Amino acid sequence: MIDGVLPVGALFQVFGQTGSYKSFVMLDMLGCVANDIPWMGHRINEPGPVAFILGEGGYDAGVRLDAWLKAHPGASDEHMVYSIEEQLDLMRGSVVDAIIEDLEAYRADRFPGKGWRLIVFDTQADHMPSGDEDRSKDFTVLKRAIQRIAHETGAAVGLVHHTGWDDSRERGSSRQRQALDVVMQVKSQRITNVKQKGAALFDPIDFATEGFGDSIVVQRVSPIVAASDTLDADIEQGRRVLTYLHDHPGASQNAVQSDLKLGRTGTWPRLRDLLDKLGYLDVTKTGDGRVREVRPSVRGLAFYGIGDV
Repeated sequence: MIDGVLPVGALFQVFGQTGSYKSFVMLDMLGCVANDIPWMGHRINEPGPVAFILGEGGYDAGVRLDAWLKAHPGASDEHMVYSIEEQLDLMRGSVVDAIIEDLEAYRADRFPGKGWRLIVFDTQADHMPSGDEDRSKDFTVLKRAIQRIAHETGAAVGLVHHTGWDDSRERGSSRQRQALDVVMQVKSQRITNVKQKGAALFDPIDFATEGFGDSIVVQRVSPIVAASDTLDADIEQGRRVLTYLHDHPGASQNAVQSDLKLGRTGTWPRLRDLLDKLGYLDVTKTGDGRVREVRPSVRGLAFYGIGDV
């Protein structure tokens, strides 16, 4: 349906931390499929009606849609449907029956002769209130529900989901990734394809946010622009590092990482190596290559205007 990204009728999941713009990413995908606009540089092969079924964040759904339409002159919401629900439980067969019946009745009335192309439930947890997302049996019930919806409507069906304490994976049962056709992660304004059943993973997609009306939209940016933005942010972060080292002579690596909250997944080593290459830090290493001491260089202090240089 979306070239290299999403097959017709696929079951998929998009996951990320709260505030990672994953719902905006999904709105963008839905709008592009409905209006036959390439999504993040990928051609739409099967455009048509879409539905966004919201269990959270529905209060500003119309504002977000208005912003998206302003950002895409010529696009319309003619083939886009928002449904704002509470506790719509996909774990219950009677609820799934009603969803399919309503979707098909709406399609026959509004889009005769057209089939649903994309249906997204946001969020996964909101649509399985009677289930436990940590139990593989419960996720199997949820998977069968969206599989039925996909089969009966012909649409690809997606779930928007959160991460847990480990932000590198989706929250809940490990069964999820095994059971779905396509899985995408949204993190640090990048969409990464972590599963693509029977096909090659698509390349990571970097995006930026831009204000339109009273909301924002997501728009693809080139890897070069994304790298440039990251570099600028890292160099500005260097100001905090050098200020800290200037005020705390002899501070340990752990102290820098902990006190400046530079994370536990490589942020500090990456930032330290960049500032070292720029000549803003003096890094002393042991014979086996381990970092022994880090001090602000004269050049770095001068660049950031720290202290008397």
